[in-house]
Amino acid sequence: MAGRGATVVRRAVMGLTRQSRVRAVPFGVDYTIPPAVFVAERAWVLGRAGCATDATGRLRAAVAPQAGYLSGWSHPIMQRLRGWELEEPLDAAVLLSGGHANNYYHWMFEVLPRAMLLERAGHPLGSMPVLAPVDLPFQNQSLAALGIMPERLRPLHINGAIPVGNLWCTLPTFTQHVSRIEVCRWLRERLGGTAKTGNRRLLLQRRRGKRSIINFDELAAGLVPLGFEVVAAEKLTFEKQIEWFAEAECVVAPHGAGLANLVFCQPGTRVVEILSEDYLSRLYAEISADCGLEYRAVTAEPVGRPWELREGSKQLRVDVAKVQAFVPHSSR
Repeated sequence: MAGRGATVVRRAVMGLTRQSRVRAVPFGVDYTIPPAVFVAERAWVLGRAGCATDATGRLRAAVAPQAGYLSGWSHPIMQRLRGWELEEPLDAAVLLSGGHANNYYHWMFEVLPRAMLLERAGHPLGSMPVLAPVDLPFQNQSLAALGIMPERLRPLHINGAIPVGNLWCTLPTFTQHVSRIEVCRWLRERLGGTAKTGNRRLLLQRRRGKRSIINFDELAAGLVPLGFEVVAAEKLTFEKQIEWFAEAECVVAPHGAGLANLVFCQPGTRVVEILSEDYLSRLYAEISADCGLEYRAVTAEPVGRPWELREGSKQLRVDVAKVQAFVPHSSR
């Protein structure tokens, strides 16, 4: 009670000192589970993650990132110390957002599939403004591929509060409403274009930071003679990423967001994922199974002192011979 009382006092003080801003935090959390697609009346959209309140000023837990596993006043929105910058109101809008939207995997598998739910509900996405974080090229390019043109987009800002008369919202994906295999099929059908075949061999490079391969030059020297192209996926346009993965017969990559493009590969494509020994994620193995790909995993040694970085965040040293053993030595 003391923590909640302090928050109420803080909100009151901020309301007096920041007259140009809307209230600092929502009032409580609504944990009602609505249909997969629903309309929130007299809503506010807060921040770039797309947290939404209803007409009573309560945070809609079904929409807000993190509200599924944080309760009440523990949600970051509730603990916010700053007010919100009031933006131009809208009569009606569609909300396409989610947590970690600047990460390619989370954008592809957690934000874009909300458009699938809206399509299933018969909602014409091009008929009203779409609220979404659009800071990065792949966000704009993928939305355009879905028919959502730039003139329809209303960017979400980290400090922005947008009042909306009727806000079209969706539940997160991978619930009882949508399985991952459905998301994989939808992404492929809506964004993958016509089926392609090819013999590209892709070696994805993480240029720096966590899970980058410390002996990458050695790995490239072992694979380039076998026909592999070194690719930094983040340097390609969204369209090129789709095209190159659709034409791939083999993909070798350290665990990372770029492997979300596996949904565009043809069935039977060989995937060799390099995983840290301290972070054995099954995510892309399961996506590969959903897409009919041939998946192999190679574990690599995490490099760095144990107290420096959390699990799965260290650089990697991989045994090149192990990778070579899993790649095909002749084109299909």
